[in-house]
Amino acid sequence: MALQPEPRKNRLLDALPDAEWQRWLPQLEAVEMPLGQVLYESGNTLSHVYFPTTAIALPYRRCPARRLAKRREDLMPTPDNRQG
Repeated sequence: MALQPEPRKNRLLDALPDAEWQRWLPQLEAVEMPLGQVLYESGNTLSHVYFPTTAIALPYRRCPARRLAKRREDLMPTPDNRQG
């Protein structure tokens, strides 16, 4: 299935001023992302930045009991819930 890239469907990219948009445009590449694709695992180095246009990417992490985190507080560290 050929992708029809429409990067301005991403709200972050759409909010860029025109000069910044022109700087980013040549570096954008449309990719297919299968359901369940892992974009990043803790400890690895990021190699790409993703700007979803037709999907939602959700962060999650495994808690010490190896269960899937379900609360926002489990996903995003705050001064009160950082493990240390």
